Amino acid sequence: VFPNPSDGEFAIQWKGEVYNQIEIFEATGKIIVKEKLLQQEIFNVNEKLKFGVYWVKLSNEKSIATQKVIVE
Repeated sequence: VFPNPSDGEFAIQWKGEVYNQIEIFEATGKIIVKEKLLQQEIFNVNEKLKFGVYWVKLSNEKSIATQKVIVE
């Protein structure tokens, strides 16, 4: 995830694993973004998120990856 911390817009990049869904959660657990991934290895978050802590979750049938994002 870069930049992290961010101003509310950031990119998520990964290698090796093929994920088919992305979810972004507020610290409270509320889902902000939930999308199927069509393009592999990068996803741009263009929504201007408010300051706080968010969790990014990438998933497929076999695995899940999470990353904390701080928006300042």
